[in-house]
Amino acid sequence: MILAGLIIFVFFNYHLSPYIENNINTTISDVVVVSVFIYFFKEFAMYTFKGPKLFMFGPANSGKSLFMAGCYLEASAPVNPSDDLLELIDELHTTRIDWPKHTTDVKDYHFTYEYGSLFIKNILFKMIDYPGPYLEKINEYMDKKEDKNEKIFAKLAQDVKKSDKLIFIIDGEKYPDFDQMGIIEYIKILKKMPKRRIIDSCVVITKCDLFVDEYKDKEKNEDPENDYNNFKKFISNKFIHDIRIQQLLRVVGDVSIYPVFYYTKQVDKNKRKPMRDYAGNVFTFGFSELIDDMLK
Repeated sequence: MILAGLIIFVFFNYHLSPYIENNINTTISDVVVVSVFIYFFKEFAMYTFKGPKLFMFGPANSGKSLFMAGCYLEASAPVNPSDDLLELIDELHTTRIDWPKHTTDVKDYHFTYEYGSLFIKNILFKMIDYPGPYLEKINEYMDKKEDKNEKIFAKLAQDVKKSDKLIFIIDGEKYPDFDQMGIIEYIKILKKMPKRRIIDSCVVITKCDLFVDEYKDKEKNEDPENDYNNFKKFISNKFIHDIRIQQLLRVVGDVSIYPVFYYTKQVDKNKRKPMRDYAGNVFTFGFSELIDDMLK
């Protein structure tokens, strides 16, 4: 369309303008100018801009790897997933097991989300999963020199410092035991962030399928999917009264609390398994809304 418009411009410029000398040199000059303009416009339009870097983390068994998988599944244009993330997605869609196995070694989960149509932004979603005292070690290395025996934690601390957006994952299954959710460690880490950097943050509550029945009882059997914002408000009200959550929100600023979950069914008193379609695909809730808000 742009090319056609410029050709028409040259045509009228050559044939109709009384102010421009009607000769072949002018025409060639116009064509050269138009061609150069088209080339540079095309290069500019196809240029991919670097968007924000998102880093997400949470305590052990908080559902952080499944949270990362959900973001990947619900992102409209995810590219360049890490090998560890691809293996996680494959495990998640294996019907012979209920859930992917717990992390026993270091896992690098990341992918790039291409956002936009004309001027594309590359947004990096990243998380390093590690068994054991995850948050405590990140906090320790926020102001500690690298130890050759624990390079992974020094790298994690650097990733946190260089991030533009931080996502704090809170395990909904631990409700109401707020002291087990790692919230104090989050606050300690935030206090050690570079002072001059402006960091956006959000708080995510995982495993919120555990509260769906309670929500339906309160809302006269209304499904959360029918009113995401109302369910979001319901979850926020459950968690916001704890003093630790209040402290965290004071540090990160006026941010939202986002509920996410995989649709599950209870198979016994202490066990739930994901609901699947005929092809073995899982169903998620809240991830697309979170991603949309994070890109604003």
